Amino acid sequence: MRFGILLLILGLGTFALNAFNYEFTILSWADDYQPWLSIGLAVLGLVFVIVAMLRRRSADVVRS
Repeated sequence: MRFGILLLILGLGTFALNAFNYEFTILSWADDYQPWLSIGLAVLGLVFVIVAMLRRRSADVVRS
């Protein structure tokens, strides 16, 4: 879940910063691929978070 949140923050942050001509240093290599890379990171992060939440919920149901 933490990895998904990290990807979500990087994706949304890169998308927002790109509008002001700033960038995260870790993603400076991908400036030519913006905004599609940042949107993809955000969507991938959201998928990871949702899957982690669903797995946690199903594990709680099994324990009950």
